[in-house]
Amino acid sequence: MKTLKTINDVYIRSKKPEKNKDNLKGIIYKGFEVTVKDKEIQGKPGEDNNPNTKWYEDLNGDYLWSGGFEGVEVEKYIHKFINYNSVFKDIPENWKASGGKDINIAVLDSGIYENHPDFEGMFFRTEYESKNFTDDNSGYLDKNGHGTNVAGLIGARSSNSIGVVGVAPKCNIFNLKVLDDAANSYWVWLDNAFDFILESEIDFSIINLSLSITYYDYQKIEDKLKKIHEKGIYIIAAAGNNEGLLRNEILYPAESPFCIAVGSVNRDFNMKNNKFPKSLDYIIPASDIYSCSIRKNKYYTYKNGSSFSTSLFSGILALSISTFGKLPYADLLSKINSISTKYNDSVNKSIIKIYKP
Repeated sequence: MKTLKTINDVYIRSKKPEKNKDNLKGIIYKGFEVTVKDKEIQGKPGEDNNPNTKWYEDLNGDYLWSGGFEGVEVEKYIHKFINYNSVFKDIPENWKASGGKDINIAVLDSGIYENHPDFEGMFFRTEYESKNFTDDNSGYLDKNGHGTNVAGLIGARSSNSIGVVGVAPKCNIFNLKVLDDAANSYWVWLDNAFDFILESEIDFSIINLSLSITYYDYQKIEDKLKKIHEKGIYIIAAAGNNEGLLRNEILYPAESPFCIAVGSVNRDFNMKNNKFPKSLDYIIPASDIYSCSIRKNKYYTYKNGSSFSTSLFSGILALSISTFGKLPYADLLSKINSISTKYNDSVNKSIIKIYKP
């Protein structure tokens, strides 16, 4: 078997047409992929009178003109399994066992591919539907991939030996789309999503913001961040990567005093004589992070950056809340601090671990 892509509209010809009848069965339009048998058939079928014409036989036993196709390279499935609930060696076993059960996490991102095989049972559905706050027409489903990567790290729950188990596989994910299909965001989209959270009867514990906006846009939503913070909801935001952190460049809204700012460093990172920004709260190295993908022939992918450090931290915080309940802000963060390590250049940045700057 092989997979081909149509470069023209291709007619489907029935393998056994009725005598003296047109054997046209249908059309595969340009740009589609189709699986066919490896061997080409010459001369046939049906009404075609050119003995030199070559055809492919599809899996239904019908004929497709070979001249309308080009070969495509089909990516292989990544047969790998990672359980992020067990990756963090410093997290106590009773935290891990909680799984973040019943903790409600709002993922504000590019949407989520909710039909991913590792997402079954992850979305809260009672009197709630996923929301799209952008102005694109693709609904709340993820056409970009970023939100699916993020959601997988937080709460995926693979039921087999391939794929991903998130840090908090028993949490409830709420899919609130605030990035369009090109991963752009505007303050009004975030503002509307924050209004939904503030007005909702859903008991949200965590908002994951693996995104950034301009300082100008941040000023327009700062009041909403404050109200969410005062309501006792933790806002986890991506702070940025590597040298940007050493230049005191924290992304917005992570710079806000109402957010927990989580940054990432990779294997090439070196502090030298510099210091991290004071507003940076935590660091989780995020290089080649394996997570869920929107691509149906490749359900998993590798990603880098503080977007994914942020989502890992959201999962850890969900474990903490599930274990200890909703403690005062400072008390709950002290629990996280107790399992964190002071960062320095001698640490192994290939190990996923929580660091304090």
